[in-house]
Amino acid sequence: MNETNNLKQQHAQSSLFSGSLLFKPVSPSLFPFILQLDHKIYPTLSIVNELILSQWFQRNPEFGMIYGSWPDIEGVCIAIPLNLSGWQKLIKGEIKESDLTSRSIFDENKDSALYLHIYHIEKFNPALKKFHMVCFRALGLKVQNLLKRTPLKGISAYCVSAAGINLFYNKLNFHESRGHFQEYLLSRRKHIIIAHSVEEVKKKEIQGYRLITQAKMLVSTPKESSPVWQYLKTKNVHKPLKKQGPFIAGMNFLDTVRMSGS
Repeated sequence: MNETNNLKQQHAQSSLFSGSLLFKPVSPSLFPFILQLDHKIYPTLSIVNELILSQWFQRNPEFGMIYGSWPDIEGVCIAIPLNLSGWQKLIKGEIKESDLTSRSIFDENKDSALYLHIYHIEKFNPALKKFHMVCFRALGLKVQNLLKRTPLKGISAYCVSAAGINLFYNKLNFHESRGHFQEYLLSRRKHIIIAHSVEEVKKKEIQGYRLITQAKMLVSTPKESSPVWQYLKTKNVHKPLKKQGPFIAGMNFLDTVRMSGS
């Protein structure tokens, strides 16, 4: 109970704008929560830990976005700011998200372009409509602060859920990377596992597992016709919402979009 109260006090002071939808940069105290969310729907053996998360946000924690205050968190949007080398290796399948250390992370003092990889989007508040638009518009504010010196050249998302693929591939018109990705998610009695070949999928199906989806690395660049680039340019990132809470973190997992992480 004391830990929860301390978290509430710590996060209540860091809101970037007021209203019923509160946006705050992710803080280390929420790293375990973020990792728990992701592992629940993507139980990879290439595990991202708190040390890796701290490197992702060592210079730009504002790209890890938390909506609401602990424990009444309404949604999360975790984007990893990458440099060209890190982004290209990731979308080609040469490295995994767990390999994204400080060498791959964007540094505005050295890098001439910014690339964003969407790690996890999830909403817990059913009143949040088109949450992905809210997220990208908020990300747009962060990007616009850097545009005078550093353009955004690409966005990616490793989608391991049907909802994530539907959002990024069908709605946002991202295209599939040419990299080699072969991960299949299966479930049995709400237990999710990952297979790495069609043959392994067939064996698991005999054991009673059901294929959910094949993971996809989806990408978009500014020259392509995705509405996400318009969302990033808009300045109206916030509209007040009618509260329907409380929405307790870890209890209301609605409309998860795992882009590697969502």
